[in-house]
Amino acid sequence: MEYDHGGISLQECLVLELSVSPSTSHAFHITPEITDVAWKGLRCTIAADSVFEGLSADIRTQPGNPSSSIVVSVNRLKDNGTASVVVENEDLEGSEATIVLINQKGELVTQVKTTVGGEEKK
Repeated sequence: MEYDHGGISLQECLVLELSVSPSTSHAFHITPEITDVAWKGLRCTIAADSVFEGLSADIRTQPGNPSSSIVVSVNRLKDNGTASVVVENEDLEGSEATIVLINQKGELVTQVKTTVGGEEKK
C-alpha cells in the first residue's frame, strides 16, 4: 500500500512574520514631581520637576474629585515649571488639602499633601 499525503495543508503554507518597532507613545512614562510648595497667606506657589508641559495646578480637599477644588482658578504651569494659585475661602486656612497636577484631559497626574496657608503657627 502506498501512502498518499493528500496535498499541502494550510499550516504548511503559512509562514509567521513578526515585526517589532518602537512605539509612538512614550515607552517610559515619566511622572512629574512637585518639588517645592511655598505659601504666602492664601497664595500657594508650586514648582514641578521633570515633564510638566501642559499641566495645571489645583488644590483640592479630595484629590480625585475636581469639584472639591478650593482655589479661585486652576492655573497652568509656566515654562519654568511653576504655578501660583489662590485659595478662595480664608476659613480653610490651617486645614489639610492636596495639591494636584492635572493634564489637559483633566486627569490627575501627581499629588502632594499640604496645609492651607502653610504650616500651622504655634
